[in-house]
Amino acid sequence: MSTEANPTALSPRSPSPGLFGALLNERSLVSFVGAVALVALWFLRRRYNGLLHDSMIYMGRGLADLDPSGVGADYFYRLDGQSSFSVFSKIVDALIPVFGLALLSQLLTVTALVLWLAAMAALASQLASGRLKWAILICVAAASGAYGGLPLQYAEAFATPRPFAEAGVLAALAALLAGSRPLAMLFLGLAALFHPIMALAGAGAVYVYLCLEDRRWIYLGLAGAALVLVAALLGVPLFSRLLERFDWNWLIVLRLRASFLFPLLWREPAWTTLAVHVVTLAFAATAATAPIRRLFWSVIAASLGGLLLTVVFGDIYPLVLIVQAQPWRAIWLLTLFGTIGVCFCVARLWAEGGASHASLALFVIAWIGAESKE
Repeated sequence: MSTEANPTALSPRSPSPGLFGALLNERSLVSFVGAVALVALWFLRRRYNGLLHDSMIYMGRGLADLDPSGVGADYFYRLDGQSSFSVFSKIVDALIPVFGLALLSQLLTVTALVLWLAAMAALASQLASGRLKWAILICVAAASGAYGGLPLQYAEAFATPRPFAEAGVLAALAALLAGSRPLAMLFLGLAALFHPIMALAGAGAVYVYLCLEDRRWIYLGLAGAALVLVAALLGVPLFSRLLERFDWNWLIVLRLRASFLFPLLWREPAWTTLAVHVVTLAFAATAATAPIRRLFWSVIAASLGGLLLTVVFGDIYPLVLIVQAQPWRAIWLLTLFGTIGVCFCVARLWAEGGASHASLALFVIAWIGAESKE
């Protein structure tokens, strides 16, 4: 093409800002600094302190697999039936010879926390934008994450499969809000590969969400539950364990040594903290758009459903498989979303002004009390 036909062909172009120019843009710079500060806060609140708590079990499983006549001869590992349900043990087995036990524990912990925060950022982007999105991320990073009667924590800073599974659940919920159900199911499947119990909360929330959209999912769930019950009554392997009851003497020992498995044995602070999270998320649902409101109620229903299932078939009529499955752990998701809900509640109460500011003050007091009981 000639220059006459295209007179701008030889005209000078304005220089492209490039990568560094974009970073120097005021808005980009603020976002970059904010992201760095968020990551710093995240890891300051979740400092790595070595092989602690359950990480000794999961990392020890790797030593047992590599040394079957030594560590593996311990009855704890010989009778271990838990590790076979998680791909985490296979990863540990493969990487211990490469990195060594101590370094691998650190690497797995950091990797899990990075994935967790990334998945949380993806979910926050679906829940809100602008300042509200950043407020959500800051509150989640700063919160203790404590739940249950022990208490336990989500996004724990030691090497276990749980934070990997939690990250998968958060990614699944982000995909669900984005309208990608196949991707949501994929992330739920990955979460279940690491820790089926922690993934159960996400699966329950997704199921309730779908039921609220289309009631036909309710009938599908009832049909599935009926099939499971029939399989249990017919004595089908694994399903038959669903009706297996505890030996009374062993149940007494278990309640004394592991009371956190039985919600009715939890101390009062665990229940008051749970109540604060439920009320917060329920109020936040009134300030959210329809899809987000549906997700908030789905999290409440799935989490409290898991807790109720444990109370009925763990405390009142104890069944071995239910106690082992620990469906009460679904409240980790409620605890997280309660923290997310704080941001929606504060934004609404502050904007309404007047008497709502007094409600906001009481709301803050309730949360200070809940967080102080970690």
